[in-house]
Amino acid sequence: MTLPIKSKRLYITEFNESMAESVHINSLDEDNRRFVPDEVFETIEDARETISALISFYKKEDAPLVYPIFLNTGQHIGHVQAVPIPDGWEIGYHVAKPYCGNGYATEAIDAFLPPIMRKLDITKITGICHADNIASRRVLEKCGFFLEFEGVGEYHGEEQRICRYKHFNEFTTLERMDEFFNIRANLYDRHMIDDLDLGGFYEAIADCFDTPVNRLLGLGCGTGLEFKLLFERYPDMEVTGIDLAIAMLQKLEEKYPDKNIRLICGSFFDVDFDGSYDHVLSTYSFHHFSENSKLDLYKKIHAALTSDGRFIFGDYTVPTMERQQELLAENEEKRREQGASAGEFYHFDTPFTAETEVKLMKTAGFSTVDVVRQWESASIIIAGV
Repeated sequence: MTLPIKSKRLYITEFNESMAESVHINSLDEDNRRFVPDEVFETIEDARETISALISFYKKEDAPLVYPIFLNTGQHIGHVQAVPIPDGWEIGYHVAKPYCGNGYATEAIDAFLPPIMRKLDITKITGICHADNIASRRVLEKCGFFLEFEGVGEYHGEEQRICRYKHFNEFTTLERMDEFFNIRANLYDRHMIDDLDLGGFYEAIADCFDTPVNRLLGLGCGTGLEFKLLFERYPDMEVTGIDLAIAMLQKLEEKYPDKNIRLICGSFFDVDFDGSYDHVLSTYSFHHFSENSKLDLYKKIHAALTSDGRFIFGDYTVPTMERQQELLAENEEKRREQGASAGEFYHFDTPFTAETEVKLMKTAGFSTVDVVRQWESASIIIAGV
Protein backbone atom coordinates (compact mmCIF):
# COMPACT_ATOMS: atom_id res chain seq x y z
CA MET A 1 0.00 0.00 0.00
CA THR A 2 1.48 3.31 -1.10
CA LEU A 3 1.48 6.11 1.45
CA PRO A 4 0.46 8.83 1.83
CA ILE A 5 -3.08 8.15 0.61
CA LYS A 6 -4.39 11.47 -0.66
CA SER A 7 -7.92 12.81 -1.10
CA LYS A 8 -9.24 16.26 -1.91
CA ARG A 9 -8.70 17.72 1.56
CA LEU A 10 -6.80 15.02 3.47
CA TYR A 11 -3.86 12.68 3.49
CA ILE A 12 -3.34 9.44 5.42
CA THR A 13 0.14 8.27 6.40
CA GLU A 14 2.00 6.21 9.04
CA PHE A 15 2.41 7.15 12.68
CA ASN A 16 5.62 8.39 14.21
CA GLU A 17 6.29 9.21 17.86
CA SER A 18 6.33 12.96 17.27
CA MET A 19 2.53 12.72 16.91
CA ALA A 20 2.04 11.70 20.57
CA GLU A 21 0.78 15.07 21.78
CA SER A 22 -1.83 15.44 19.04
CA VAL A 23 -2.96 11.82 19.52
CA HIS A 24 -3.41 12.54 23.25
CA ILE A 25 -5.38 15.75 22.61
CA ASN A 26 -7.56 14.28 19.83
CA SER A 27 -8.57 11.32 22.00
CA LEU A 28 -10.06 13.34 24.87
CA ASP A 29 -13.42 14.39 23.41
CA GLU A 30 -16.68 13.25 25.02
CA ASP A 31 -17.82 11.01 22.16
CA ASN A 32 -14.55 9.09 22.27
CA ARG A 33 -14.92 8.54 26.02
CA ARG A 34 -18.49 7.35 25.55
CA PHE A 35 -18.21 5.12 22.50
CA VAL A 36 -14.54 3.97 22.35
CA PRO A 37 -13.09 4.42 25.85
CA ASP A 38 -10.11 2.19 25.12
CA GLU A 39 -8.93 4.77 22.57
CA VAL A 40 -8.68 7.59 25.14
CA PHE A 41 -5.10 8.49 26.15
CA GLU A 42 -5.02 10.51 29.35
CA THR A 43 -1.35 11.47 29.03
CA ILE A 44 1.11 12.13 26.22
CA GLU A 45 3.17 9.20 27.48
CA ASP A 46 0.16 6.86 27.13
CA ALA A 47 -0.22 8.04 23.55
CA ARG A 48 3.51 7.60 22.85
CA GLU A 49 3.49 4.01 24.12
CA THR A 50 0.48 3.18 21.91
CA ILE A 51 2.09 4.80 18.87
CA SER A 52 5.23 2.72 19.42
CA ALA A 53 3.13 -0.46 19.37
CA LEU A 54 1.19 0.65 16.30
CA ILE A 55 4.43 1.34 14.41
CA SER A 56 5.61 -2.20 15.14
CA PHE A 57 2.32 -3.60 13.82
CA TYR A 58 2.98 -2.20 10.33
CA LYS A 59 5.45 -5.07 9.80
CA LYS A 60 3.16 -7.80 11.13
CA GLU A 61 0.30 -9.83 9.72
CA ASP A 62 -3.07 -10.04 11.48
CA ALA A 63 -2.34 -7.01 13.67
CA PRO A 64 -4.24 -3.71 13.86
CA LEU A 65 -3.24 -1.31 11.11
CA VAL A 66 -3.83 2.27 12.26
CA TYR A 67 -2.97 5.38 10.27
CA PRO A 68 -3.25 9.08 11.18
CA ILE A 69 -5.40 11.48 9.16
CA PHE A 70 -4.08 14.94 8.36
CA LEU A 71 -5.62 17.95 6.69
CA ASN A 72 -3.66 19.09 3.68
CA THR A 73 -2.83 22.17 5.77
CA GLY A 74 -0.97 19.95 8.24
CA GLN A 75 -3.33 19.49 11.21
CA HIS A 76 -3.56 15.98 12.65
CA ILE A 77 -7.31 15.37 13.01
CA GLY A 78 -7.79 11.66 13.73
CA HIS A 79 -7.13 8.18 12.41
CA VAL A 80 -8.45 5.30 10.31
CA GLN A 81 -7.77 1.66 10.99
CA ALA A 82 -8.29 -1.92 9.91
CA VAL A 83 -8.45 -4.39 12.81
CA PRO A 84 -8.54 -8.21 12.56
CA ILE A 85 -11.68 -9.83 13.99
CA PRO A 86 -12.66 -13.53 14.09
CA ASP A 87 -14.49 -13.47 10.76
CA GLY A 88 -12.29 -11.02 8.84
CA TRP A 89 -11.40 -7.36 9.29
CA GLU A 90 -13.15 -4.38 10.85
CA ILE A 91 -12.87 -0.75 9.73
CA GLY A 92 -12.46 1.91 12.41
CA TYR A 93 -12.06 5.69 12.48
CA HIS A 94 -12.07 8.73 14.71
CA VAL A 95 -12.12 12.43 13.88
CA ALA A 96 -11.47 14.78 16.80
CA LYS A 97 -14.39 16.90 17.96
CA PRO A 98 -13.13 20.27 16.66
CA TYR A 99 -13.04 18.84 13.12
CA CYS A 100 -16.39 17.02 13.13
CA GLY A 101 -19.25 18.08 10.88
CA ASN A 102 -17.10 18.71 7.82
CA GLY A 103 -17.35 15.30 6.12
CA TYR A 104 -13.73 14.41 6.94
CA ALA A 105 -14.55 10.92 8.28
CA THR A 106 -16.48 10.01 5.13
CA GLU A 107 -13.72 11.38 2.90
CA ALA A 108 -11.05 9.49 4.83
CA ILE A 109 -12.90 6.17 4.75
CA ASP A 110 -13.65 6.54 1.03
CA ALA A 111 -9.95 7.11 0.36
CA PHE A 112 -8.74 4.38 2.74
CA LEU A 113 -11.00 1.48 1.78
CA PRO A 114 -9.69 0.59 -1.71
CA PRO A 115 -5.95 0.49 -0.84
CA ILE A 116 -6.37 -1.23 2.53
CA MET A 117 -8.64 -3.90 1.04
CA ARG A 118 -6.10 -4.50 -1.73
CA LYS A 119 -3.30 -4.69 0.84
CA LEU A 120 -5.23 -7.23 2.93
CA ASP A 121 -6.47 -9.06 -0.18
CA ILE A 122 -10.07 -9.00 1.04
CA THR A 123 -13.36 -8.37 -0.76
CA LYS A 124 -15.46 -7.44 2.28
CA ILE A 125 -14.92 -5.58 5.54
CA THR A 126 -17.07 -5.05 8.63
CA GLY A 127 -17.98 -1.82 10.42
CA ILE A 128 -19.30 -1.95 14.01
CA CYS A 129 -20.53 0.94 16.10
CA HIS A 130 -22.73 1.61 19.11
CA ALA A 131 -26.38 1.84 18.04
CA ASP A 132 -26.61 5.33 19.59
CA ASN A 133 -23.61 6.61 17.64
CA ILE A 134 -25.69 8.15 14.86
CA ALA A 135 -22.74 10.03 13.36
CA SER A 136 -20.70 6.86 12.88
CA ARG A 137 -23.71 5.05 11.42
CA ARG A 138 -24.16 7.81 8.85
CA VAL A 139 -20.47 7.70 7.90
CA LEU A 140 -20.63 3.96 7.26
CA GLU A 141 -23.83 4.28 5.24
CA LYS A 142 -22.44 7.12 3.13
CA CYS A 143 -19.36 4.99 2.40
CA GLY A 144 -21.44 2.14 0.99
CA PHE A 145 -21.76 -0.11 4.05
CA PHE A 146 -25.09 -1.90 4.46
CA LEU A 147 -26.70 -2.78 7.79
CA GLU A 148 -26.27 -6.48 8.54
CA PHE A 149 -27.38 -6.61 12.19
CA GLU A 150 -28.82 -4.30 14.84
CA GLY A 151 -29.26 -5.60 18.37
CA VAL A 152 -27.36 -6.65 21.49
CA GLY A 153 -23.76 -7.74 20.95
CA GLU A 154 -20.30 -7.46 22.45
CA TYR A 155 -18.82 -3.99 22.15
CA HIS A 156 -15.56 -3.06 23.88
CA GLY A 157 -15.90 -5.99 26.26
CA GLU A 158 -19.53 -5.38 27.23
CA GLU A 159 -22.95 -6.44 25.97
CA GLN A 160 -24.44 -3.34 24.33
CA ARG A 161 -26.76 -2.38 21.50
CA ILE A 162 -24.67 -2.33 18.35
CA CYS A 163 -24.99 -1.96 14.60
CA ARG A 164 -22.89 -4.23 12.42
CA TYR A 165 -22.37 -3.17 8.82
CA LYS A 166 -20.73 -4.86 5.84
CA HIS A 167 -18.95 -3.36 2.84
CA PHE A 168 -18.10 -5.25 -0.35
CA ASN A 169 -15.31 -4.04 -2.59
CA GLU A 170 -17.21 -3.67 -5.86
CA PHE A 171 -13.93 -3.06 -7.66
CA THR A 172 -12.73 -6.54 -6.67
CA THR A 173 -15.78 -8.72 -7.17
CA LEU A 174 -19.13 -8.45 -8.88
CA GLU A 175 -22.27 -9.22 -6.87
CA ARG A 176 -25.36 -10.87 -8.29
CA MET A 177 -27.94 -8.20 -9.01
CA ASP A 178 -30.68 -9.60 -6.74
CA GLU A 179 -28.25 -10.18 -3.86
CA PHE A 180 -26.75 -6.70 -4.23
CA PHE A 181 -30.12 -5.00 -3.75
CA ASN A 182 -31.56 -7.47 -1.23
CA ILE A 183 -28.77 -6.80 1.26
CA ARG A 184 -29.07 -3.04 0.77
CA ALA A 185 -32.86 -2.75 0.95
CA ASN A 186 -32.86 -1.28 4.46
CA LEU A 187 -30.59 1.59 3.41
CA TYR A 188 -31.74 2.15 -0.15
CA ASP A 189 -34.18 5.02 0.32
CA ARG A 190 -31.87 6.95 2.63
CA HIS A 191 -29.00 6.46 0.19
CA MET A 192 -30.99 7.73 -2.78
CA ILE A 193 -32.68 10.66 -1.08
CA ASP A 194 -30.14 11.80 1.53
CA ASP A 195 -26.75 10.67 0.24
CA LEU A 196 -27.38 11.19 -3.48
CA ASP A 197 -29.84 14.08 -2.94
CA LEU A 198 -32.29 12.78 -5.55
CA GLY A 199 -35.46 14.29 -4.15
CA GLY A 200 -35.52 16.81 -6.99
CA PHE A 201 -35.02 14.03 -9.53
CA TYR A 202 -38.15 12.19 -8.33
CA GLU A 203 -40.11 15.45 -8.40
CA ALA A 204 -39.02 15.94 -12.01
CA ILE A 205 -40.13 12.38 -12.82
CA ALA A 206 -43.57 13.02 -11.34
CA ASP A 207 -43.87 16.25 -13.35
CA CYS A 208 -43.48 14.23 -16.56
CA PHE A 209 -46.93 12.71 -15.93
CA ASP A 210 -49.10 15.48 -17.32
CA THR A 211 -51.90 13.16 -18.51
CA PRO A 212 -54.08 10.87 -16.35
CA VAL A 213 -52.44 7.65 -15.16
CA ASN A 214 -54.72 4.62 -15.19
CA ARG A 215 -52.41 1.62 -15.65
CA LEU A 216 -48.70 2.01 -14.88
CA LEU A 217 -45.96 -0.57 -15.37
CA GLY A 218 -42.91 0.06 -13.18
CA LEU A 219 -39.72 -1.72 -14.26
CA GLY A 220 -36.99 -2.21 -11.67
CA CYS A 221 -39.32 -0.48 -9.22
CA GLY A 222 -37.30 -1.40 -6.11
CA THR A 223 -38.78 0.20 -2.98
CA GLY A 224 -41.15 2.36 -5.02
CA LEU A 225 -39.55 5.76 -4.47
CA GLU A 226 -40.82 6.83 -7.89
CA PHE A 227 -44.43 6.03 -6.94
CA LYS A 228 -44.76 8.31 -3.90
CA LEU A 229 -45.62 11.56 -5.67
CA LEU A 230 -47.60 9.73 -8.35
CA PHE A 231 -49.89 8.14 -5.77
CA GLU A 232 -50.44 11.58 -4.26
CA ARG A 233 -51.58 12.87 -7.66
CA TYR A 234 -53.27 9.70 -8.97
CA PRO A 235 -54.36 7.74 -5.86
CA ASP A 236 -56.49 5.29 -7.85
CA MET A 237 -53.93 4.30 -10.47
CA GLU A 238 -53.30 0.60 -11.03
CA VAL A 239 -49.62 -0.33 -10.75
CA THR A 240 -47.72 -3.43 -11.81
CA GLY A 241 -44.17 -3.47 -10.46
CA ILE A 242 -41.37 -5.82 -11.50
CA ASP A 243 -38.04 -6.17 -9.69
CA LEU A 244 -35.41 -8.86 -9.11
CA ALA A 245 -34.95 -8.15 -5.39
CA ILE A 246 -37.62 -9.53 -3.09
CA ALA A 247 -36.43 -7.45 -0.12
CA MET A 248 -36.90 -4.26 -2.12
CA LEU A 249 -40.43 -5.27 -3.10
CA GLN A 250 -41.25 -6.02 0.54
CA LYS A 251 -40.25 -2.45 1.41
CA LEU A 252 -42.53 -1.20 -1.37
CA GLU A 253 -45.46 -3.23 -0.03
CA GLU A 254 -44.93 -1.77 3.44
CA LYS A 255 -45.10 1.78 2.05
CA TYR A 256 -48.32 1.42 0.07
CA PRO A 257 -50.51 -1.16 1.83
CA ASP A 258 -53.79 0.31 0.61
CA LYS A 259 -52.87 0.92 -3.04
CA ASN A 260 -53.79 -1.09 -6.13
CA ILE A 261 -50.38 -2.69 -6.72
CA ARG A 262 -49.43 -6.03 -8.21
CA LEU A 263 -45.78 -6.95 -7.61
CA ILE A 264 -43.74 -9.51 -9.54
CA CYS A 265 -40.31 -10.67 -8.35
CA GLY A 266 -38.37 -11.51 -11.48
CA SER A 267 -36.43 -10.17 -14.44
CA PHE A 268 -38.24 -7.68 -16.65
CA PHE A 269 -36.43 -9.32 -19.55
CA ASP A 270 -38.30 -12.57 -18.84
CA VAL A 271 -41.66 -11.54 -17.35
CA ASP A 272 -44.52 -11.08 -19.82
CA PHE A 273 -45.94 -7.54 -19.82
CA ASP A 274 -49.53 -8.75 -19.95
CA GLY A 275 -52.14 -6.16 -20.87
CA SER A 276 -51.80 -2.63 -22.15
CA TYR A 277 -50.41 0.24 -20.10
CA ASP A 278 -50.82 3.96 -20.63
CA HIS A 279 -47.45 4.56 -18.93
CA VAL A 280 -44.27 2.55 -18.42
CA LEU A 281 -41.76 3.97 -15.91
CA SER A 282 -38.20 3.08 -15.05
CA THR A 283 -35.89 5.05 -12.75
CA TYR A 284 -32.25 4.18 -12.01
CA SER A 285 -32.71 0.63 -13.22
CA PHE A 286 -31.49 0.23 -16.79
CA HIS A 287 -27.83 1.28 -16.39
CA HIS A 288 -26.52 -2.29 -16.12
CA PHE A 289 -27.27 -3.76 -19.55
CA SER A 290 -25.85 -3.97 -23.07
CA GLU A 291 -27.19 -2.16 -26.13
CA ASN A 292 -28.69 -5.36 -27.58
CA SER A 293 -30.42 -6.20 -24.29
CA LYS A 294 -31.82 -2.69 -24.00
CA LEU A 295 -33.02 -2.66 -27.60
CA ASP A 296 -34.98 -5.88 -27.03
CA LEU A 297 -36.39 -4.47 -23.81
CA TYR A 298 -37.42 -1.19 -25.45
CA LYS A 299 -39.25 -3.14 -28.17
CA LYS A 300 -41.03 -5.09 -25.45
CA ILE A 301 -42.00 -1.85 -23.67
CA HIS A 302 -43.26 -0.34 -26.93
CA ALA A 303 -45.50 -3.36 -27.50
CA ALA A 304 -46.93 -3.11 -23.97
CA LEU A 305 -48.12 0.48 -24.35
CA THR A 306 -51.48 1.72 -25.56
CA SER A 307 -51.65 3.67 -28.83
CA ASP A 308 -51.16 6.96 -26.96
CA GLY A 309 -48.96 5.50 -24.22
CA ARG A 310 -45.63 6.86 -23.03
CA PHE A 311 -42.40 5.41 -21.68
CA ILE A 312 -40.73 7.60 -19.06
CA PHE A 313 -37.06 6.82 -18.48
CA GLY A 314 -34.92 8.40 -15.76
CA ASP A 315 -31.43 7.04 -15.20
CA TYR A 316 -27.70 7.53 -14.97
CA THR A 317 -26.14 8.79 -18.19
CA VAL A 318 -22.57 9.63 -19.18
CA PRO A 319 -21.46 12.64 -21.23
CA THR A 320 -19.37 10.87 -23.89
CA MET A 321 -19.33 7.72 -26.00
CA GLU A 322 -15.75 7.18 -24.89
CA ARG A 323 -16.83 6.85 -21.27
CA GLN A 324 -19.73 4.59 -22.25
CA GLN A 325 -17.39 2.22 -24.08
CA GLU A 326 -14.84 2.26 -21.23
CA LEU A 327 -17.45 1.11 -18.73
CA LEU A 328 -18.82 -1.59 -21.02
CA ALA A 329 -15.29 -2.94 -21.61
CA GLU A 330 -14.52 -2.89 -17.88
CA ASN A 331 -17.74 -4.78 -17.14
CA GLU A 332 -16.92 -7.44 -19.72
CA GLU A 333 -13.42 -7.86 -18.31
CA LYS A 334 -14.73 -8.31 -14.77
CA ARG A 335 -17.36 -10.79 -15.93
CA ARG A 336 -14.65 -12.84 -17.68
CA GLU A 337 -12.44 -12.75 -14.59
CA GLN A 338 -15.32 -13.93 -12.42
CA GLY A 339 -16.56 -16.54 -14.90
CA ALA A 340 -20.03 -14.98 -15.09
CA SER A 341 -22.28 -16.62 -17.66
CA ALA A 342 -24.12 -14.57 -20.25
CA GLY A 343 -27.53 -15.14 -18.66
CA GLU A 344 -26.60 -13.93 -15.18
CA PHE A 345 -27.17 -10.38 -13.95
CA TYR A 346 -24.37 -8.81 -11.92
CA HIS A 347 -24.26 -5.34 -10.45
CA PHE A 348 -21.93 -3.05 -12.37
CA ASP A 349 -22.87 0.41 -13.64
CA THR A 350 -22.68 0.79 -17.43
CA PRO A 351 -24.66 3.97 -18.14
CA PHE A 352 -25.00 5.14 -21.74
CA THR A 353 -25.08 8.61 -23.20
CA ALA A 354 -28.52 10.18 -23.54
CA GLU A 355 -27.95 10.15 -27.31
CA THR A 356 -27.46 6.37 -27.27
CA GLU A 357 -30.66 5.88 -25.28
CA VAL A 358 -32.60 8.08 -27.73
CA LYS A 359 -31.23 6.12 -30.70
CA LEU A 360 -32.20 2.78 -29.14
CA MET A 361 -35.73 3.93 -28.35
CA LYS A 362 -36.26 5.22 -31.89
CA THR A 363 -34.91 1.95 -33.30
CA ALA A 364 -37.35 0.08 -31.04
CA GLY A 365 -40.24 1.84 -32.76
CA PHE A 366 -41.07 4.88 -30.62
CA SER A 367 -42.28 7.74 -32.81
CA THR A 368 -41.24 10.58 -30.50
CA VAL A 369 -38.26 10.55 -28.15
CA ASP A 370 -37.31 13.66 -26.19
CA VAL A 371 -34.68 14.37 -23.55
CA VAL A 372 -36.72 16.57 -21.20
CA ARG A 373 -34.28 16.99 -18.30
CA GLN A 374 -30.55 16.50 -18.06
CA TRP A 375 -28.08 16.79 -15.20
CA GLU A 376 -24.36 16.09 -15.05
CA SER A 377 -24.87 12.34 -14.57
CA ALA A 378 -28.56 11.67 -15.23
CA SER A 379 -31.24 12.25 -17.84
CA ILE A 380 -35.01 11.97 -18.14
CA ILE A 381 -36.34 10.87 -21.52
CA ILE A 382 -39.97 10.58 -22.64
CA ALA A 383 -40.76 8.24 -25.52
CA GLY A 384 -44.18 8.17 -27.17
CA VAL A 385 -45.66 5.31 -29.15
